[in-house]
Amino acid sequence: MQTRDFRKRVISYYNTFARIYDLGEFFRKGTREAMVQASGCKTGDHVLDICTGTGELALAFARQGIHTVAVDLVRDMLKIGEQKSSYNNLDFLETDAIRLPFPNKSFNVVAVSLALHHMPEIVQIEVMKEMTRLASQRVIMLEWQTPANPHWQTLKGFLIQLVDISEHVQSWMHQDLTSTCRSAGLLVEGEEELTLGFHRLTVCRPI
Repeated sequence: MQTRDFRKRVISYYNTFARIYDLGEFFRKGTREAMVQASGCKTGDHVLDICTGTGELALAFARQGIHTVAVDLVRDMLKIGEQKSSYNNLDFLETDAIRLPFPNKSFNVVAVSLALHHMPEIVQIEVMKEMTRLASQRVIMLEWQTPANPHWQTLKGFLIQLVDISEHVQSWMHQDLTSTCRSAGLLVEGEEELTLGFHRLTVCRPI
């Protein structure tokens, strides 16, 4: 029941506000190039961007000549991404990140940006397992940064909830991402704080 409800909430919200979602891109913009750089991808490589939203991360990969597939559950967000794209090396697909229609190790890198915190941890693990299945080299994730101090975790979670619809932000702030990754068959190789400490870029490899 919880899994179904969180999907319904996310789809409804982002279909409603898809047209204005990119207004917040000024805050996220620097994270896109950082993720491309952290991916280690070169021209001709293949990347899967799950929960792509309006496709800004996918576009950043495509601009570098990287073959990119961008997937999301939210149809109106995907439509905006398609409208912005003029690249023949970028494809958009409406599908669920838990059941991705690609063969094992189809991509050099699988990426996800600011989506995991919308999911209960049990769903995060299922999504990460799919990412692990599909990535031949690495998995990269961008999320809200979790402060080490428990009091700051609670405060920061509260502040983020003012601008983020996720009902799981507070639990995300107290979550051990390294342990979650390990449960999905991923080994964390590196982390980097971005956007004045609001975002955390995590680089993993399939175990």
